[in-house]
Amino acid sequence: MGKIMKICLVETTGNESFVQALVAGGKARLGMHTEFVIYTQESEYKNLLESVRTSNLVVCEATQSSTELGLSVALALQFYKPVVLFYEKRAKLPVFEYLLDPTRDNIQVIAYDRFSLKKEIRMALCTAVCGVESRFNFFITPEIGVYLNWVAKHYRLPRSVYLRRLIEQDLKHNIDYVS
Repeated sequence: MGKIMKICLVETTGNESFVQALVAGGKARLGMHTEFVIYTQESEYKNLLESVRTSNLVVCEATQSSTELGLSVALALQFYKPVVLFYEKRAKLPVFEYLLDPTRDNIQVIAYDRFSLKKEIRMALCTAVCGVESRFNFFITPEIGVYLNWVAKHYRLPRSVYLRRLIEQDLKHNIDYVS
């Protein structure tokens, strides 16, 4: 049996179709070894704290802002957990502007509608799970930083995912490397 991916879903809007789409998309994209812990408005704070602390990833339905939403995002970032915030395109984005900073590798803010929800879930989970694997920090020149910021904004792709893909491409084509 493979590693279990634990996802904390903070859903305080009562959007059952979002929950169903996320669970189905998560199982399809990440496999059957995916466990979802769903936090609702009726849940207690200590349950949220424990769920965020022990999860690999935090997903929030952020169409309507709430204290629980802000608290769950703050906790997830404090515990260095990747965060995916989904909100309906028709709604005004209820989260703070600093969350949209493309240099933040650990947070994604995704707009969806009923037609794009499944696709957006698959893409976001794939990107977030890539960030769960391992952390590696290094220094870059300002010129590379500017380029990575451009890539992040233009392709809606975290900088780390772009770099990871470059390394994965090199791994496939490097004949001197033996895995």
